[in-house]
Amino acid sequence: MSDSHFHKTARRSLGVRLTVPLLLSGLLFAALSVGIGNYLFESHLRETARSRALGLGLGLAIVAGADDELAELQRVAAAWGALADVDELVVVGGDPPRVLASANAEWVGLPIHDLPGLALQEAIGRAIGGSGPASGPGLNAYGVRLHLPVTLRPGVIGNDLPARGGAVVAVQPHPATVSFVGTAWQAVTSMLVLLLVALSLNVFRI
Repeated sequence: MSDSHFHKTARRSLGVRLTVPLLLSGLLFAALSVGIGNYLFESHLRETARSRALGLGLGLAIVAGADDELAELQRVAAAWGALADVDELVVVGGDPPRVLASANAEWVGLPIHDLPGLALQEAIGRAIGGSGPASGPGLNAYGVRLHLPVTLRPGVIGNDLPARGGAVVAVQPHPATVSFVGTAWQAVTSMLVLLLVALSLNVFRI
């Protein structure tokens, strides 16, 4: 075996010994990055949806407490419910409770137990009996369903005094937000893959 061949083999062996640990470390780092990145991605989308639902819910509470016309409350509910990121929007009140306004006009006037879905019915019950806004899972992977109590202005449901009601809003992250964040995360992931491929090629370099 010539000296040049021996030195070349020794350099290759040393390069492999040095590169393999780096490659394994890179793989571990990539796996952790993907896991943490997915968690942050989902958390950001859910927090965005929760903040959006809270804003709409508080807005409904203001309208319900300031206007004694159900028609106006329904106009607001229908307009906001038509937004691309809103899945459900319901205001209830009365004794027994019934739907006063909703994004779905067919629900108006229905008692709670006639609404579709046990989760929605339970959210409405918690809204009426709750002390403040609270949220839970929405209708899709990143969505949020928020419920909160509202105070109905006298006259809204034939009441002489302010009456207690509730509002439920289910929101998903806006499609544009999901698309932008998803594209950004795919770009970061692609860069990690390219770096790992480049590092892997060093193992086979002579």
